[in-house]
Amino acid sequence: MTDLVARLLDKIEEFEFAAKTAVANEGGGRWVSNGEVLFAVRRDGGECPVAASVTEAGWAEETGAHLTINDPDSVLRLCRAHRDIIERHAETPVAPGRRETTCVECGSVSGWPCPTLRDLARGLGVEETTDGN
Repeated sequence: MTDLVARLLDKIEEFEFAAKTAVANEGGGRWVSNGEVLFAVRRDGGECPVAASVTEAGWAEETGAHLTINDPDSVLRLCRAHRDIIERHAETPVAPGRRETTCVECGSVSGWPCPTLRDLARGLGVEETTDGN
C-alpha cells in the first residue's frame, strides 16, 4: 500500500467516524428538512429534530437542503463506494520480476497510483506528495 492509499483510507475513516457519530447522536442516518426544521429519520420511521429551527440557527433554507443531501447515510454510501474504487484500482507489477507497477483496473501506462486514485484524492482533499504518492 502506498502513502496515497493510506492517506485516502484515513480520510474515508474520518468521514465514516463523523457520519456514524451523527447517527448515534441524532438517532437516524437519513435527514430531511421541511424548509424550517432539520430532522433525523429514526430507523422506526419516527423523526427527531437535529436543528430546532433552520432559520433560528441563522441558516439559509439551502443550507438545510445541503445537510439533507449530505446526511450520514449518504456519506456512508460514498465511503463504501470510495473503498470499492480503491480496491479495484490496486497496485500490481507491470510484469513478473519488474519493479515498475501499474493499476489492476486500468493498466495505466502512467504508473501507479493511477489517474482514478489521483482524482479520488483530489476530490477528498488528500494532497499528493512530490513523488506522486
